[in-house]
Amino acid sequence: MDVINEGLTISALGLSITFLALGIFIFVMVALQKLFPHKPEPDEVNVVNSTPASTQKTEGALDVQVEEGGEEIAAIAAAIAHLRALSQSSLGSTLESGRGIWWVKNRLAANRSGTIRK
Repeated sequence: MDVINEGLTISALGLSITFLALGIFIFVMVALQKLFPHKPEPDEVNVVNSTPASTQKTEGALDVQVEEGGEEIAAIAAAIAHLRALSQSSLGSTLESGRGIWWVKNRLAANRSGTIRK
């Protein structure tokens, strides 16, 4: 019974130290946020304040600002997204196709040699 009590004591001590350390980290992060609040850069302020009332975002609408050359940028972004999709791994399709010929061949060889017992 002494071993169980010692194990419970060590577990409780470890958990309390862990949560105490996490609490200290949270306190430090909150204190740093209070000491150094986020200050928007001048560019961010100008963009937010310069939008006319007629172009205000309505509920469910996308906030899109068309600049000169915006169509070319959209075409380039679509081409990059398409190329990235093509270069992605085909691991999922390989897993869905099932076991390949190498697995079957090695399984048959193992059965013939007697290493697999039924």
